[in-house]
Amino acid sequence: MVRKRIINELKNLKKTLREKEHFLKEHKKLARSATRTTNMVIKELKNETKKHVVTAIVAAFGFIIALVWRDAIKEFINTLVANFSINGSAGLITFYTAIITTIIAAVGIVLITRWSAQSEKEV
Repeated sequence: MVRKRIINELKNLKKTLREKEHFLKEHKKLARSATRTTNMVIKELKNETKKHVVTAIVAAFGFIIALVWRDAIKEFINTLVANFSINGSAGLITFYTAIITTIIAAVGIVLITRWSAQSEKEV
């Protein structure tokens, strides 16, 4: 009788062990899947972060270029105002400068837009 009880207990333990092994095997699969998914998300996040950093750096360089061009255009306009002997108060000269700068900038935008559209058609 004791022997039967021990044998039954061993059978129950073996059954429980198999169930736990199966449980662990399934959880290992889930863990591997979760790890793969996490790694893909991390990689995508790194790529997106890199894109945003590059965009920010390019924008910063563009801002620097714009500031340099601002100074160059301002100096050019001041030279035009002086050469054409435009007289008036400082406010009026600033107004003339703004009008001339706007015209030059608008022409530049149109030219660059046309050039960009031609480049896109070629691609």
